Amino acid sequence: MSLTDAEIRQQTAELEAEQIELAGDEPMDEVELESLVAGLIEDAQDYIDQTEALDRNQANDYYQGRPFGNEEDGRSQVVDRSVRDTVALMMPQIMRTFFGSEKVVEFQPRGPEDVAVCEQATDFVNQVVLNQDNEGFSTFYNIFRDALVKRIGVAKVDWVSREEVEHEEYTGLDDQSLQALMSDPDIEGSSLESYPDPDFVPPPPQPPQQVSPGGPQPAPQPDMEVPMLHDVVIRRLKIDGKITIEALPPEEFIIDRRAKGLGEDEFTICGHRRYLTVSELVSMGYDYDEMLELAGDEDAFGTNTELLSRNPLGNYADHLDAGEANKRVLYVEAYAKVDFGGSGIASLRRFCCAGSHFKLLHHSPVNSVPFQIYSGYKEPHLWKGSSVADLTSDIQKIKSSVLRNTLDSLAKSIHPDSWFVEGQVSVDDLSSNRVGKIIRTRAPGMVGELNKSFNGKEAFPMLQYLDEIKESRTGMSKASMGLDPSALQSSTKAAVSATVAASAAQLELLCRVFAETGMKPLFKKILKLLHTHQDKARMVRLRNEWVQVDPQTWNQMDVSVNVALGLGTNEERMGMLAGLAAKQEQILEKQGPDNPLVTFQQYRHTLAKMTELSGYKDVQSFWTDPATYQAPPPPPPPEDTPDEIFAKANAAKATADITRDQEKLKLDREKMIREDDLNRDKLDADLSMKKDELESKYQTTIDQTEIRGQIEKDREQIKLEQMQQQQQAQPQQAQAPEMPPQDMNPEQMGPGIPDFPPDQMPMPS
Repeated sequence: MSLTDAEIRQQTAELEAEQIELAGDEPMDEVELESLVAGLIEDAQDYIDQTEALDRNQANDYYQGRPFGNEEDGRSQVVDRSVRDTVALMMPQIMRTFFGSEKVVEFQPRGPEDVAVCEQATDFVNQVVLNQDNEGFSTFYNIFRDALVKRIGVAKVDWVSREEVEHEEYTGLDDQSLQALMSDPDIEGSSLESYPDPDFVPPPPQPPQQVSPGGPQPAPQPDMEVPMLHDVVIRRLKIDGKITIEALPPEEFIIDRRAKGLGEDEFTICGHRRYLTVSELVSMGYDYDEMLELAGDEDAFGTNTELLSRNPLGNYADHLDAGEANKRVLYVEAYAKVDFGGSGIASLRRFCCAGSHFKLLHHSPVNSVPFQIYSGYKEPHLWKGSSVADLTSDIQKIKSSVLRNTLDSLAKSIHPDSWFVEGQVSVDDLSSNRVGKIIRTRAPGMVGELNKSFNGKEAFPMLQYLDEIKESRTGMSKASMGLDPSALQSSTKAAVSATVAASAAQLELLCRVFAETGMKPLFKKILKLLHTHQDKARMVRLRNEWVQVDPQTWNQMDVSVNVALGLGTNEERMGMLAGLAAKQEQILEKQGPDNPLVTFQQYRHTLAKMTELSGYKDVQSFWTDPATYQAPPPPPPPEDTPDEIFAKANAAKATADITRDQEKLKLDREKMIREDDLNRDKLDADLSMKKDELESKYQTTIDQTEIRGQIEKDREQIKLEQMQQQQQAQPQQAQAPEMPPQDMNPEQMGPGIPDFPPDQMPMPS
């Protein structure tokens, strides 16, 4: 649960007291601290009101096209709008650069384990923080325009706690349910009414028990207590918070005159000053009487020229009697570096002050400031930069003078000066501007015109030259933006492309400065605030799915800001992406999804970029992420027709017959092999015996190698003839595996091996 401001201040004070006690240093006195902070605020306020506000107010006058103060009666008083026209050309491009896609900012992982977390953080910040909790587009529109016109745009990002009280009514609760309900620490009972249960029915009385004489007597039955029901009205306190992004008016932001920026050791004090009502301050936890006492004091901020120029009639509201609760109080939220603990090292603290004398209300240590400064034309080593008004205000003033003289020349050529003879002409008739008027004269020739030709056309080249200077300074022109048909038609395609590219280069640099010095540090602060303050998960809808987002589980991430400028117009980028998609399709078609160059994820990314350039931000509505795609289950097989069932049965029977025949052949083959082995052994034994017998009878040595060779030759010939006979006799077993010739049973080969009588045995050579 988030802590309230009072609890935070109490815990901070206790922690500081412990730190000071441990360090042994004496803290700064509160009176001394208040005087120091008030002096810093006053110096910063004087610097802003007396220096910066004057320059910014003058720049705003140029933007609004207000008179210069040197106008003459009877002369042209036209004012050129070069500043406004330039800003008007730049703003659409800048807003399209940052908000043309669905992701203004992207968080990048520092390791492979942070990929999923970074994707969730990116979706949450872009969708929830910018669009749901804040009006991101309008907020940054104001920031960018202030930066272009008034040198700086100031963004303030902070975590704002929200407390909501809901009243709930429950009826008919029993004791157990009431206890369970009131055990919630966020619930307080505001009213309670108890009454007996009207539906309670007591159990019937039990019959008396028979007790033996002299035995123990039964205990008496107590009366059954009627259960109670409760009606209760509770107060449920919901404490929540969110990130708020605010575009501060430049005059409300103060900073010391020696500041270089908002980084560490770059400033002494900065802050936000504004008027709040007594009611608003009381809702923040301050004392009513104290705030009422501080209201109505005259302060320097009320005379700020920039504030008066923004709302000239705003001070008249102070004269209205709107009640004490609506009285205004100057409230300053300052961030200053002071040596509060007396250690000799200044640290950053937050100071809240009110009133014209900056009465210190409370203070606490902080790690960073909630502000971020935007400046497109940033000056090195300064906290501020230049504006479009600084670049083009002199051109606007010169063009206004040229235009005024041109119009005066045109007016004199159309309405030339006249002369008349005094006393001979009616002056009233002559000075009338009515068309077709009659001038009364006493004699002819008493009135004449001093004809003067129109010389204003001689100034047209000068006006064109001034426009060229403005374009070279800012890069903005109608031709570069594609808004001048005559210029585009009179130029070649290469010249037009070069003009557009030159303009895009300057605008890209400006957007890049916005991104690196403004957007990136701001979103780092947002990420840190979410990680620090959002202490419970939040159910949000991301990518068309409801998920729980808990920033407490996020690790440190890198931040990058999408700046799409520099790649040409949307049409050109669309053409390049279309060519890239075609090449990816070709590779996927020829090489398949397992190719080493392109994956479906990369192809989907290309299609998503094309969809974003088309103006559709919800990419998920058009293209599914391959990482989250789940293939549908295969459809059930169709039911077989009776013919198909019969055919499958016949095929199964034929397969079974073939299998059976193959098994029989296998068994026969094994039997043949065994019998052949037995016959071989028997033949060898008989041959050896006959050999010994003949050798002993004829007293000679017989070489059985030749005999064995002749026998094997005859065996092979018999096997071949037997195999041919089997193939001719059993054609139905053609699919059965063929038997190796050497594995045939010798009994199936005919008469077998001839038994040579002793007198016919081949004699050894």
